[in-house]
Amino acid sequence: GWHVWPNKPVLVVSYEEAWLRRTAPKGISYLPFDLDVQRALKLAERLQPQARRLVIVSGVTAFEAYWARRTLESAKQSGTRRWQPEIWLGLPMDEMQRKLSALDGSTAVIFTSMVRDSTGRGLFSAEAVKPMVAASGAPLYGWYPPYLGQGLMAGSIFDFEQNGRRAAEHIAAVLAKRESPGSELQPTGSRCRINVTRAQVLGIDLKLAPADCIFSNYAPSLWRDYRTTVIAAAALMTLQFLTIAALVYQRQRRRQAESEAQ
Repeated sequence: GWHVWPNKPVLVVSYEEAWLRRTAPKGISYLPFDLDVQRALKLAERLQPQARRLVIVSGVTAFEAYWARRTLESAKQSGTRRWQPEIWLGLPMDEMQRKLSALDGSTAVIFTSMVRDSTGRGLFSAEAVKPMVAASGAPLYGWYPPYLGQGLMAGSIFDFEQNGRRAAEHIAAVLAKRESPGSELQPTGSRCRINVTRAQVLGIDLKLAPADCIFSNYAPSLWRDYRTTVIAAAALMTLQFLTIAALVYQRQRRRQAESEAQ
């Protein structure tokens, strides 16, 4: 597959670094991703100090099974929490929802991805999050940005935007001959992010979050979302009130003066 474009610069984006190191030939540029499984687990430990059970939800493709196993091994090797991990591999959605509904805050759920379940049904991972969240009494963690908008509570979230920008910068530099093909680019990092609305629904104390976490998905707030507009409107109303009060006062003084003159 690497010989489709012989003698042409090729950039491979968003494959795991270890796999690329094993398989990518010389002359191929690659920008790997780095899904930070350990950081996602550490975040679950901080936000759920009493949780011990860890459920890893995954589809049945080889890619998904790999990340499920990797998450399982990371949990077993944790030196700060004695997790009791288990994998739910490719459960149909109705069964998944039934099992998730029995969970509570004593369990943390890591959702890797699910593009195919055990029945062979194809899914879009981000869309699978919403029904899972609706059923689950336990927080869901993961590492893909679209999951947050569907109700994922938190995770070590891979930065798609930064990854795309870095790839575009390298392509432009190669075309302009400022960089050479065959570069090994640094993996795009992940950031701790928390869905505030979902955390509040689950009763999670946000003070437990790491200091570098990004808080997003707030419930709508007039003061927070439109503070400048609210302040400007309040200032205008106050000015109008003072103007009207001054005019009424002047009118009363004028009437009093006219009365005294008569």
